[in-house]
Amino acid sequence: MNVLFVRPPRHYWPLLSPAGAFWQPLAFACLAAAVRRDLPRASVGVLDAPILKMGWRSIENALAAARPDVVCIGDEVSASGEGLRLARLARSQNPRVCIIAGGHFFGPMAPEIMADQPVDFIVRGEGERTLVAVLQRLLDAGSCDAARAGEAISGAVFRAADGQIVDGGMPELIANLDTLPLPAWDLLPMPLYGARARSHRLIATLEHSRGCVGSCSFCNLWRQMGQPVGSGDNVRPLYRTKSPERSFEEVRLLYEKFGRRTFCWTDPTWNGSPEWTDRFCDLILDWGRPIEMVAWLRADGVVRDAASRLLDKQVAAGLRRVMIGLERPSEAELATLGKCGCGPEVSSRALELLGGYSQVYTIASLLFGLPDESPESAAALVRYAGLADATLLLPLTPNPGTPEWRAARQAGDLDCTDYSQYNFLNPVLRTRRYSVAQVRRLYGRTLARYSLRRVGFWLRQFFRPTNRVRAGLDVRLGWRAARLAAKGLFSRGPILEARPNWYDD
Repeated sequence: MNVLFVRPPRHYWPLLSPAGAFWQPLAFACLAAAVRRDLPRASVGVLDAPILKMGWRSIENALAAARPDVVCIGDEVSASGEGLRLARLARSQNPRVCIIAGGHFFGPMAPEIMADQPVDFIVRGEGERTLVAVLQRLLDAGSCDAARAGEAISGAVFRAADGQIVDGGMPELIANLDTLPLPAWDLLPMPLYGARARSHRLIATLEHSRGCVGSCSFCNLWRQMGQPVGSGDNVRPLYRTKSPERSFEEVRLLYEKFGRRTFCWTDPTWNGSPEWTDRFCDLILDWGRPIEMVAWLRADGVVRDAASRLLDKQVAAGLRRVMIGLERPSEAELATLGKCGCGPEVSSRALELLGGYSQVYTIASLLFGLPDESPESAAALVRYAGLADATLLLPLTPNPGTPEWRAARQAGDLDCTDYSQYNFLNPVLRTRRYSVAQVRRLYGRTLARYSLRRVGFWLRQFFRPTNRVRAGLDVRLGWRAARLAAKGLFSRGPILEARPNWYDD
């Protein structure tokens, strides 16, 4: 059985450069490794069109040449349309091909996708075990139609021959992440990732944990890797880590075999376990190789680690770029988002502590467009945005399929079904005061106000930089943010992602 994971041609986030926009599809590398280990009868490949600069004409030819029996798709919400386009293309070339989808969009949206899209199986939650079980069913049955005639599979959704949707529920999580095989990085064109990028040079994406310690209402990452509770889709947060030794093994392999130097951790909470962090940083420091690390941190974890001097060790081990979710400048607003433990005082202290390290660049995120958003609250958001080296003002975007999304749709606050607009650039949710169009205009004005406040800082960094690496990041990110603000201010349409020039080739 020929199994092909495909990331189709897609647009990219305009705050990133074309050279640094596409990181390794870590989920595909992890899933492909599990299939390769557990199903030796399956031939496994990964086709990453964006990093190969393959447009739709090229991907059509590549699919025809590969002749896969199974095509696996899965990407973030804004690229879900391209994933479904790829599914239709594969089905048109081979009516017997089996299409399997998974990830943050397809899992929660299984009922809607199964209703009218050419997808045979949807893998929900953590995918390694479920995908192997689905493929084993396919091997045993001999065809996709025969496989869909069987009983339910834990973690999988499919349409039976009589048209009924068979839902195996959320799967049990993998308790010991060290039992997972090493990601199949050898199936990816590793030299191409970050080859010409300035801020993510020779990049590698990896994870040491799954799940999260929090349960923010706007986030679906903790749900994707959450612990099932009772029946239905109910989950609770569950944070798990690999051992520090296993994580170090991955870093060493990526450094020595694949020449990677910048390690971007995809963990929602990289500093969730101080025990893991302490031991891992010791291993990196004893190893003695110069690396750079990019990570998402919790603010309360930063304050905790600074008190124990563990933050010093993280920076010494190579922590260079840090992302922190500030979200809102008041405890009451944070409470409406379900975010606990990282209020304005804690977050401000965390950024102050990180600012004491000249080699660390901090990027904060703020959420715009809460139900009670007003010009006054937007102005307060801009004032709060000056705490970090750079701040991303992101529209509150309920992820399709989540309880918040379904509630907003039922209430009439969400009428956009074009998921390419769910890109954390374009407001799609009305508020109590404003329509979606009015929210977009207020968002554009807020972006412009923030950009103007930063102009003097960017000019000083450009002409009299105190740190050239930080200055370069400031100027590049500032220029892209200013262009985005101009689009939001003067365009009447949605703010979309950037389209690469090879997209149709």
